[in-house]
Amino acid sequence: MMEQQKKRKFSAVDVVIILIALLSAGIWFLLRPAQPELHTITYYIELRNVYTDEQAYAPQVGDQLFDGNEFRAIGRIVDIDMRPLEAIQPNFVEQRFELYHVPGRYAPLLRVEVDVEYTNAAITTEFGQILRGGSSIDIVGPGYSFGGAIIFHIDRGGLPQ
Repeated sequence: MMEQQKKRKFSAVDVVIILIALLSAGIWFLLRPAQPELHTITYYIELRNVYTDEQAYAPQVGDQLFDGNEFRAIGRIVDIDMRPLEAIQPNFVEQRFELYHVPGRYAPLLRVEVDVEYTNAAITTEFGQILRGGSSIDIVGPGYSFGGAIIFHIDRGGLPQ
Protein backbone atom coordinates (compact mmCIF):
# COMPACT_ATOMS: atom_id res chain seq x y z
CA MET A 1 0.00 0.00 0.00
CA MET A 2 0.99 3.31 -0.69
CA GLU A 3 1.22 5.58 2.23
CA GLN A 4 0.06 9.02 1.71
CA GLN A 5 1.94 11.66 3.47
CA LYS A 6 -0.05 14.72 4.26
CA LYS A 7 1.72 17.94 4.81
CA ARG A 8 0.04 20.43 7.07
CA LYS A 9 -0.52 23.64 5.26
CA PHE A 10 -1.53 26.86 6.95
CA SER A 11 -4.28 28.75 5.31
CA ALA A 12 -4.50 32.51 5.31
CA VAL A 13 -7.18 32.36 8.04
CA ASP A 14 -4.85 30.37 10.32
CA VAL A 15 -2.07 32.91 9.86
CA VAL A 16 -4.42 35.83 10.59
CA ILE A 17 -5.69 34.14 13.79
CA ILE A 18 -2.14 33.45 15.00
CA LEU A 19 -1.10 37.05 14.28
CA ILE A 20 -4.14 38.45 16.12
CA ALA A 21 -3.39 36.21 19.14
CA LEU A 22 0.28 37.29 19.23
CA LEU A 23 -0.63 40.95 18.81
CA SER A 24 -3.24 40.75 21.59
CA ALA A 25 -0.77 39.08 23.96
CA GLY A 26 1.85 41.76 23.19
CA ILE A 27 -0.59 44.62 23.79
CA TRP A 28 -1.77 43.09 27.08
CA PHE A 29 1.84 42.60 28.22
CA LEU A 30 2.70 46.24 27.48
CA LEU A 31 -0.49 47.81 28.88
CA ARG A 32 -1.23 45.61 31.90
CA PRO A 33 -1.52 47.44 35.23
CA ALA A 34 1.67 47.59 37.22
CA GLN A 35 1.90 45.90 40.59
CA PRO A 36 1.19 48.49 43.29
CA GLU A 37 4.16 49.77 45.23
CA LEU A 38 3.63 49.03 48.93
CA HIS A 39 4.84 51.31 51.72
CA THR A 40 4.88 50.56 55.43
CA ILE A 41 3.12 53.14 57.59
CA THR A 42 2.38 53.37 61.29
CA TYR A 43 -0.85 54.83 62.67
CA TYR A 44 -2.92 54.77 65.86
CA ILE A 45 -6.28 53.25 66.71
CA GLU A 46 -7.88 54.57 69.89
CA LEU A 47 -10.28 52.09 71.46
CA ARG A 48 -13.29 53.34 73.40
CA ASN A 49 -14.82 52.26 76.73
CA VAL A 50 -12.67 49.24 77.52
CA TYR A 51 -13.75 48.08 80.98
CA THR A 52 -11.20 46.94 83.57
CA ASP A 53 -12.54 43.36 83.50
CA GLU A 54 -12.12 43.27 79.69
CA GLN A 55 -8.37 43.76 79.91
CA ALA A 56 -7.85 39.99 79.99
CA TYR A 57 -9.30 39.90 76.46
CA ALA A 58 -7.57 43.09 75.34
CA PRO A 59 -5.30 43.29 72.28
CA GLN A 60 -1.68 42.23 72.69
CA VAL A 61 1.46 43.43 70.92
CA GLY A 62 1.96 41.36 67.76
CA ASP A 63 -1.76 40.63 67.18
CA GLN A 64 -3.02 40.89 63.61
CA LEU A 65 -6.06 43.20 63.51
CA PHE A 66 -9.02 42.94 61.17
CA ASP A 67 -11.87 45.30 60.35
CA GLY A 68 -14.94 43.93 62.13
CA ASN A 69 -17.34 44.80 59.30
CA GLU A 70 -15.49 43.57 56.21
CA PHE A 71 -12.93 41.30 57.95
CA ARG A 72 -9.99 42.76 56.03
CA ALA A 73 -6.55 43.00 57.60
CA ILE A 74 -5.75 46.48 58.93
CA GLY A 75 -2.33 45.85 60.41
CA ARG A 76 -0.30 44.38 63.25
CA ILE A 77 -0.04 45.92 66.73
CA VAL A 78 3.48 47.14 67.52
CA ASP A 79 2.76 49.03 70.77
CA ILE A 80 -0.09 49.62 73.25
CA ASP A 81 -0.53 52.61 75.55
CA MET A 82 -3.16 51.90 78.24
CA ARG A 83 -4.68 55.24 79.14
CA PRO A 84 -7.61 55.96 81.45
CA LEU A 85 -10.81 56.98 79.68
CA GLU A 86 -11.41 60.70 80.01
CA ALA A 87 -14.76 62.43 79.75
CA ILE A 88 -15.98 66.02 79.97
CA GLN A 89 -18.13 66.97 82.94
CA PRO A 90 -19.76 70.34 83.63
CA ASN A 91 -18.75 72.21 86.76
CA PHE A 92 -21.76 74.38 87.54
CA VAL A 93 -20.12 76.16 90.48
CA GLU A 94 -17.24 77.54 88.42
CA GLN A 95 -19.29 77.56 85.20
CA ARG A 96 -16.85 75.58 83.10
CA PHE A 97 -16.26 72.08 81.81
CA GLU A 98 -13.67 69.78 83.36
CA LEU A 99 -11.92 66.68 82.14
CA TYR A 100 -12.13 63.72 84.52
CA HIS A 101 -11.08 60.06 84.48
CA VAL A 102 -13.95 57.58 84.25
CA PRO A 103 -13.39 54.93 86.95
CA GLY A 104 -12.93 51.36 85.73
CA ARG A 105 -12.67 52.27 82.04
CA TYR A 106 -9.75 52.67 79.69
CA ALA A 107 -9.04 54.07 76.23
CA PRO A 108 -6.09 52.02 74.94
CA LEU A 109 -4.09 53.57 72.13
CA LEU A 110 -2.84 50.92 69.69
CA ARG A 111 0.12 51.69 67.46
CA VAL A 112 -0.43 49.69 64.28
CA GLU A 113 1.91 48.99 61.39
CA VAL A 114 0.65 47.99 57.93
CA ASP A 115 1.76 47.85 54.30
CA VAL A 116 -0.32 50.20 52.15
CA GLU A 117 -0.74 51.35 48.58
CA TYR A 118 -0.75 55.13 48.39
CA THR A 119 -2.62 57.11 45.75
CA ASN A 120 -3.83 60.71 45.64
CA ALA A 121 -7.31 59.46 46.46
CA ALA A 122 -6.74 57.00 49.31
CA ILE A 123 -4.40 55.00 51.49
CA THR A 124 -5.37 51.35 51.07
CA THR A 125 -3.99 48.27 52.82
CA GLU A 126 -2.66 45.47 50.67
CA PHE A 127 -5.95 43.63 51.39
CA GLY A 128 -8.18 46.45 50.12
CA GLN A 129 -9.16 48.21 53.36
CA ILE A 130 -9.20 52.00 52.94
CA LEU A 131 -7.77 53.86 55.94
CA ARG A 132 -9.21 57.28 56.78
CA GLY A 133 -8.07 59.36 59.70
CA GLY A 134 -10.82 60.13 62.23
CA SER A 135 -13.12 57.39 60.98
CA SER A 136 -14.76 54.90 63.33
CA ILE A 137 -13.69 51.30 63.05
CA ASP A 138 -14.61 48.03 64.70
CA ILE A 139 -11.54 45.88 65.22
CA VAL A 140 -11.46 42.12 65.60
CA GLY A 141 -8.53 40.11 66.84
CA PRO A 142 -7.89 36.74 68.45
CA GLY A 143 -10.64 36.52 71.09
CA TYR A 144 -11.79 40.15 71.17
CA SER A 145 -13.76 42.82 69.36
CA PHE A 146 -13.75 46.53 70.18
CA GLY A 147 -14.88 49.81 68.67
CA GLY A 148 -12.45 52.63 68.08
CA ALA A 149 -11.27 55.42 65.84
CA ILE A 150 -8.33 55.75 63.46
CA ILE A 151 -5.93 58.53 64.42
CA PHE A 152 -3.74 59.17 61.39
CA HIS A 153 -0.66 58.74 61.11
CA ILE A 154 2.64 59.16 62.81
CA ASP A 155 5.05 57.77 60.26
CA ARG A 156 4.40 57.95 56.53
CA GLY A 157 7.21 55.47 55.89
CA GLY A 158 8.49 57.11 52.74
CA LEU A 159 5.09 57.95 51.26
CA PRO A 160 5.03 60.93 48.92
CA GLN A 161 4.19 64.13 50.78
